[in-house]
Amino acid sequence: MKIVKIVFLAILLCATQHSWSAEIYEFKQSKGENYLGQYLKILEDPKGTLTIDDVLNSKKFEDAESRVPFLGISKSNWWIRFTIKNSSKEKELFLTLDQPTLDYVDFYTLHQDGTYELTEMGEVFKFQKREIYHQQYIFSLNILPGESNEYILRLKSGEQILVPLQVFDRETMTQGLLSKD
Repeated sequence: MKIVKIVFLAILLCATQHSWSAEIYEFKQSKGENYLGQYLKILEDPKGTLTIDDVLNSKKFEDAESRVPFLGISKSNWWIRFTIKNSSKEKELFLTLDQPTLDYVDFYTLHQDGTYELTEMGEVFKFQKREIYHQQYIFSLNILPGESNEYILRLKSGEQILVPLQVFDRETMTQGLLSKD
């Protein structure tokens, strides 16, 4: 009986470890189309009344169901939560969102001390406000090798919303952007 309990606990521990680690996108190197879809948690805010503090405390996030989530056309705010771990030697990583028709793209970098940084972009803002002048939304992640960080995006648009999020190192991102446009 004692062996059965030990085996059961070992299986339970492995299953828990696997489901927990699946929630973190682990960047090892830039490669092809490395979409983050299966690592995203999504929360719909139909009334558009939630604040970042409401979202940080929400238990209503649902797992994304595809590599590139399609959120349709709605008046809702969409909150997307994810964690990225830098398991590479790269000191500069970038998150790209290749959906230039979004009206609002709020990118929150969460810090260990409970504070956050907000970067606002979208069609309603001046293009010159962007850190990197490109039609895609590009965010510097500032994750050192071996570290991880959590992020939240708030998206809103009068048009269809797709969420093609990818992570790249600087060289691969630059090459991809130059060859694509």
